[in-house]
Amino acid sequence: MSRVFTFVSASMIVFTVGCSGGGNKPTEATGTVSYQGKTVGIGTITFINDKGEKATGTITDGKFTVPNSVVGEVKVVVNTLAPVKAFEKLDADFKDKGSPLDALMKDRQDKKSDDKFKKDDPIPAEFKAKMPPEQRAMVEQYEYYQKLRAAKDKDTLIAVPKKYESAETTPLKIKITSGQKEPITIDLVD
Repeated sequence: MSRVFTFVSASMIVFTVGCSGGGNKPTEATGTVSYQGKTVGIGTITFINDKGEKATGTITDGKFTVPNSVVGEVKVVVNTLAPVKAFEKLDADFKDKGSPLDALMKDRQDKKSDDKFKKDDPIPAEFKAKMPPEQRAMVEQYEYYQKLRAAKDKDTLIAVPKKYESAETTPLKIKITSGQKEPITIDLVD
């Protein structure tokens, strides 16, 4: 019995060691993004390796996290144009039609709702879960708008040069290692 156990244990050690190498395991990549020294407030960042595998994360207040990032030498794609355009559209819509929260607050007053939050408070998840889907979508859109508005107010809602928006045109490449611990600093230039 002890010989069988020894053989199984030794086999498992060889198997574990043999499978742990390679160095190409996905890793969590974190860091900061700026454009000409100015914080990029909101957007997305994508890393693409030479096999075309990619991983995307979000940029918030200049910081990004890309969970399960591809490793090795990667192209870096940064998109901030979508949030800029979304802000412009939503800002115009809300100026014309009013905020979805205005309608929600009126609806709550009409129904004499006993929910204990004010208009400027974040809407609790349990309350959102009870909303009809179209109303929940409007509220989530407004919350996104508020994030964009905060970035605009901090002067960090900026569009980076178009060349960084696509894998075909981005000149930026970095190396990401498996188990990377050091934050990555990306400063985009014209």
